[in-house]
Amino acid sequence: MGRLSERVQLELRDRHDQRGDLWFTSTESNTQTRLDALDGYSTGGNVYLPANDANLSFAPTVLPEAVGGYFWVVFTSHRSYGNALASQADLPQDPLKGTPDVDALGKLWVAAIDINATAGKDPSHPAFYLDGQELKADNLRGFWVLSPCQANATSCTSGDECCGGFCRPVNGGPTVCTDTGGGCSNLFESCTTASDCCSGAALCINGKCAVPPPM
Repeated sequence: MGRLSERVQLELRDRHDQRGDLWFTSTESNTQTRLDALDGYSTGGNVYLPANDANLSFAPTVLPEAVGGYFWVVFTSHRSYGNALASQADLPQDPLKGTPDVDALGKLWVAAIDINATAGKDPSHPAFYLDGQELKADNLRGFWVLSPCQANATSCTSGDECCGGFCRPVNGGPTVCTDTGGGCSNLFESCTTASDCCSGAALCINGKCAVPPPM
């Protein structure tokens, strides 16, 4: 398993013919690994996507918080989606010409990335189509947006909502934002190391206590 301090950096590798795969780089070992499950490859490098739909992924953006035991990446892909959306690879036009049909095929997909990524091993999972997109529009890049943090004494449900990093009840009343936890940190509250978290199984990721990956 990768160390908790290891940060996984997603990057884009594309070529002149507008085909690309997503890779991750270990910032500790500089080992580069293709995200096979996300990109559409099965064991042995075979393609599990329809036709030639691999090599059609671009422009990744990572959610800045770990949620549900995973990191999450949204990216643009020109792969097919059932019988509702064609694949760029299936079109007879040269994609370099930028024909209207090709330009309308970019859609947003989301995939999970294991928190404890091991250098040299694919930590990704198969991507799913982000519902609600207009089929005849090109969606080039997605971004995750977190709500602005709330000031102390503001009503809250978890510590990641608060500028002070903690969400606690005051004098037996409702939970509000505060800058002190008064003990160990709950999930999504501020931490420096995993030992700061109340749950012995929790991880400290980007300064917040987070649930570990599902077993």
